[in-house]
Amino acid sequence: MSAANRIGTDDPTTFCGASRIVDPYGVTVAAAAEDRAQLITGDVNRETLDWARQRMPVMKHRRGEIYGT
Repeated sequence: MSAANRIGTDDPTTFCGASRIVDPYGVTVAAAAEDRAQLITGDVNRETLDWARQRMPVMKHRRGEIYGT
């Protein structure tokens, strides 16, 4: 899973940064800084990803008529 967040202020909202890449077990694979823009990359073990996709087939529930193929 990837979670992206911007940094800075857009009155009245302040954004905290700290984007993350997290594996299916919830382990943070890569994390961005909270005080500056940053590009992050990370590797998730393919076997772990396949295991999670078999046990949590969320893409099966994707509605192609709404989002397209």
